[in-house]
Amino acid sequence: RSAPKSRRAADALYMAGKCREFALRISNDESDAQTALAHYKRLYTGYAASTLADDALFRSARLFENGADKGSAKALYEKITTAYRSGDMVGLARKRLSALGKGVGVVGLRHWSGDKYTRVVVDLTGLSPYRAKALAADPAAGKPPRVFIDISDARLGSAAAEQLEVLDGLVSRIRVAQFDPTTVRVVLDMKSPSTHRVFPLLSPDRLVIDVFRDEPLLVAVSDPVAAIIEGLRAPQKTVLTTAPPKKGLRKKPRKKQVLSARARPLRIVIDPGHGGKDPGAVGYKRLKEKDVTLGISLALARKLKKALNCEVKLTRDRDVWLSLSRRTAIANRFGADLFISVHANASRSKRARGIETYYLDRSSDRSARRVAAVENKITVDGVRETEQILADVLLNMKLPESKRLASNIQRSMLSSVSKKYGRVRDLGIKRAPFYVLTG
Repeated sequence: RSAPKSRRAADALYMAGKCREFALRISNDESDAQTALAHYKRLYTGYAASTLADDALFRSARLFENGADKGSAKALYEKITTAYRSGDMVGLARKRLSALGKGVGVVGLRHWSGDKYTRVVVDLTGLSPYRAKALAADPAAGKPPRVFIDISDARLGSAAAEQLEVLDGLVSRIRVAQFDPTTVRVVLDMKSPSTHRVFPLLSPDRLVIDVFRDEPLLVAVSDPVAAIIEGLRAPQKTVLTTAPPKKGLRKKPRKKQVLSARARPLRIVIDPGHGGKDPGAVGYKRLKEKDVTLGISLALARKLKKALNCEVKLTRDRDVWLSLSRRTAIANRFGADLFISVHANASRSKRARGIETYYLDRSSDRSARRVAAVENKITVDGVRETEQILADVLLNMKLPESKRLASNIQRSMLSSVSKKYGRVRDLGIKRAPFYVLTG
């Protein structure tokens, strides 16, 4: 408002709109949606030459879609395809226009579960707006706590199971039904209070529902990375504290338990990339990436167990294929503090050399987006859409801590490898929306 002619004015409007979108996901208040739309409209009407104008149009169209206003959504998508043909959102706009006239099919239901964590994957024929809500137990009606997800413009396919018994310590049953002619409802019957999150994934299209058991937080720390480092060796101790005595009374010192920075050993999951039917990149003398990553991961697990007070789990310890959803479900069920995915990337150039470290965020450059596309098994355009639909997930991630840890890992790897092989090319730390990190 104070500097509408500033070169950062369009950026400010875009971020204001995104903040309101994030508020909407928490509040479900229609006024947040309307304010976001107003910010975006000011951007694409007042700053039409900005590189963010087509992004604002696309986000506005998605908001209209989620509000079941297909007409307004269609008009904005069409504007992108005509007025911003050279923009990076035109491919996504065409895809959404194609999908608007079709209903989405719910074609499958899968789950992985443990006593503190359950992941449910709803397989779809496309992406569609959805809403999720938790319901408290209703003892009078004999109903347990529930989490339900309503998928709009959807039809229940004959291959989708109508009910799954889970029988773990958290979820007792998963139900799916055609709630009304245009809505499919998925219901998770819970055994105990829980928290949940829902996010979509592409290629194949699906909704991922993660449910975690509610547990009391033992320790709050302001710096998770420092807490991990300090907590590795910090013993639990007892100290004496003295409360201020009341007048005329002498108080004996009382014992107070002070927890260490970690109440349990650090839990680390190592994920050897690819495996089984998926060889990954194929290199010199037909050396397969799946074998390289497994060898590195097994060696890393041994070193970590020896060097740190930690529990280590591998997503695979032999040559087997695992889906991306299965890999992250293993980590969540284990209660991992740190997830490390090991890869040996391919390149079109035979001169390619070096080491790089990625952390979860939007792509830092074109090469990072290409790498994410290969690992996520989608197109580069699909990565762009992933960055859009995972915005709320990314806002909840420990991005500064992840970036700092990535920097430390990159610096350490360069130092140690250079000692044996001479100078190693530093490809740096990069950002990309990898599914295995998102999940």
